[in-house]
Amino acid sequence: EYMQDAKLMQTVNMLAQLGDTNQGMQQQMLMQMMQQDPRVLEVFMAMQGIDVNSMSPEDMAGMGGEGGDSMPSAAPTRAAPKKAEPPPPEDLRTPEQKEGDVFKGQGNELYKKKQFQEALEMYDKAIEKEPNDLTYYNNKNAVWVEMGKKEPEYLDKVMENCKDLVLRRYEINTANPGGASFEKVAKVFARMASVHERKLEFADAIEMYNKSLCEDNNRVVRTSLRELTKAKEKHEKESYIDPAKAEEHREKGNEYFKEKKYADAKKEYDEAVARNPSDAKLYSNRAASLTKLMAYPDALRDLEECLKLDPTFIKAYSRKGAAHFFMKEYNKAMQAYEKGLTLDPGNQECKTGREQVIAKISETSRSGE
Repeated sequence: EYMQDAKLMQTVNMLAQLGDTNQGMQQQMLMQMMQQDPRVLEVFMAMQGIDVNSMSPEDMAGMGGEGGDSMPSAAPTRAAPKKAEPPPPEDLRTPEQKEGDVFKGQGNELYKKKQFQEALEMYDKAIEKEPNDLTYYNNKNAVWVEMGKKEPEYLDKVMENCKDLVLRRYEINTANPGGASFEKVAKVFARMASVHERKLEFADAIEMYNKSLCEDNNRVVRTSLRELTKAKEKHEKESYIDPAKAEEHREKGNEYFKEKKYADAKKEYDEAVARNPSDAKLYSNRAASLTKLMAYPDALRDLEECLKLDPTFIKAYSRKGAAHFFMKEYNKAMQAYEKGLTLDPGNQECKTGREQVIAKISETSRSGE
């Protein structure tokens, strides 16, 4: 019936819109309108989800008189009842397994305190209670790895134990489902990888980490594998370093360079750099071959590395100037020669190079190129 009264609904809609911008004005207008037509309040409250008939006398009284500018608050919403927490999963361990886990926990605490012999005794007790769980054996392996830092023979015991566990995994898992789960077998392979890594047997370590990931794609193992790969590369580089052999290859490279066999010279310098990457002059020599082969950007990279190792290497500045000159980067060529002359004002190669650059710039200016 109220909805059919256009004037009434227009008034209520006006009040609702006013509330979006000025709630104080809305309340004042509502007070005035309800005195003219009580239905205004009833419809307005209904739009707010409030039944006027359910309002208390105090709410109704608050609509007028002093303090009558306050609106009755909406009916409080009931707080949603808290969901009951699910019951803890049923403990399906046997009494022996529970005892074994107690011994394992004690062993872990002793391991943290570096009381290794005592930790081994606790793990052995855990194995006595439950001989079909890889965790207890692998915890023993962790102790032996630590002991192997001083006595390497313990590392051999780890490998023997791990290999035996992998061979017996299905037998163990049959006797105690979950005792040799994929996750537990993965940890055994990871332990073997750590031993190979300790022995600098990188290829074997990588193989074991990959086997571990086949069992369980574990983030920690993936990180270990990445770090191992980097360590392998670093070790191989460092193992390859031999300054004496580097010098032999440099001398061969010089001979080829004099014979104008620049490609052969570069190969010798490549090997010299690999054998002694901290020798600045090797990069400068290779840059000379690269310049002759017109590989100017590669030459500049070598010269930058040379100057990083030895900022006072004058010949690198003259060769850098030449590379820029051939690339028609005359300003950069000038800068390189000037830096060389700052270090050695009498250096003839830098002087000659600078004069060539000045002449070329003058020639270019005259020809309008």
